[in-house]
Amino acid sequence: DPRWDVLRKLLRASQFAAAEQVARAVVKDRPDDLRAVFYLGLVLHKEKRHGEALPLLERAAAADDAAFPESPHAPHYLGWCRYSLGDLAGARAAFTVTLVTMRASTPVASEAWVSRRHVPGDRRCSQR
Repeated sequence: DPRWDVLRKLLRASQFAAAEQVARAVVKDRPDDLRAVFYLGLVLHKEKRHGEALPLLERAAAADDAAFPESPHAPHYLGWCRYSLGDLAGARAAFTVTLVTMRASTPVASEAWVSRRHVPGDRRCSQR
């Protein structure tokens, strides 16, 4: 579906309103497509509409890592969505899933990526 490329280009260009229209059209055509659900949740999250994004990202994050190409990233965005809503325990759980997934796929890169400053809610984390 060529709309995936359009959607990714709109997201990279921070054209979230247009990306939302494309994502909603894909979800309407494919309501059971977890990739479409993920992208709509991601767009809503980028628009800071975290309450609307949460159930979509939860659904996408529950998918198997091979369910759609971006599925390994769903827990990461779910973590940030939960963090933005003040659910620090939920954010930590989602980030833990992301970390486990990263370690399984790229152990060296994941160790370099991980540091305390990336764990929301940890008082020991450095503040930016």
